Amino acid sequence: MAHVHTARPFNLRYICRDTIGEGGQDFRATHRTAECNYLYIMRQNGHDEVGPTPDFASRSADLVDTGRVAPLRAAKMPITGRSLWVQADDLSRSRRPELATAMHAVASLPVDRTPADWRQMVLALCEDHILSQGMIVDFGVHALAGDGDEWQVHPHAHLLITARAWDASRGPGRRPAGWFCRETQVRELAEAWYAISGLLPTTVQAA
Repeated sequence: MAHVHTARPFNLRYICRDTIGEGGQDFRATHRTAECNYLYIMRQNGHDEVGPTPDFASRSADLVDTGRVAPLRAAKMPITGRSLWVQADDLSRSRRPELATAMHAVASLPVDRTPADWRQMVLALCEDHILSQGMIVDFGVHALAGDGDEWQVHPHAHLLITARAWDASRGPGRRPAGWFCRETQVRELAEAWYAISGLLPTTVQAA
C-alpha cells in the first residue's frame, strides 16, 4: 500500500523562529526548536525552552540506529549530544532569527536492505553532500517490523542538520556561505538520496 514514505522518499523542513526568511521565503517549519527535534529523532523525553516535550520515548521500539557526522573543523569543538542543539537554539535568538536554526530531513530507506546498509546510505549522503557545507548532522534510523511483509514503522532516517556553520577557528553559529535554503539545493540533495537509496517518488494511491 502506498504511503508517504514511498510517495516522498526525501523531504526537508526548516526549524525557524521566524518562518519568513530574509528573502521572503515562507519556510515550512517542523516541531518547535532544534532541541525538540533532536529529542524526537533520538526518542528521548525532556524539556526545551517551550516546556516539556511530548512523550517521544514511548516510541523507542522503532529506534534502530543513531549517529553524528561532522566536518573536521567542527568536530574539534567540544560539543556533544543534545548540547549542540541547545546552543543552536540559543544562538538563533541573537544572531539573525529570521534564518533557519536547523533543518530536519526525512529519507525513506529500502525495505530489502539491512540496518548496516541503511547506516552506510545515510553516511554516504552526509559525507558526500552535506559536510562540504560545514554542517553537522545527527541522524536516527527508525523502523519497526510488523506481520509478514508489513511494517509498523516503514524504514526511514531522520537527519537533523545545522543551518549555520560550526567552525572551531571562527566560533559557532556564524552565517554560512551556502545552505539548503533554495529549492534547487533541496532538489539536488533529494536527487542524491534517490541515487543512493534506489528509491524514487511515487503517487500516493487512494485506499
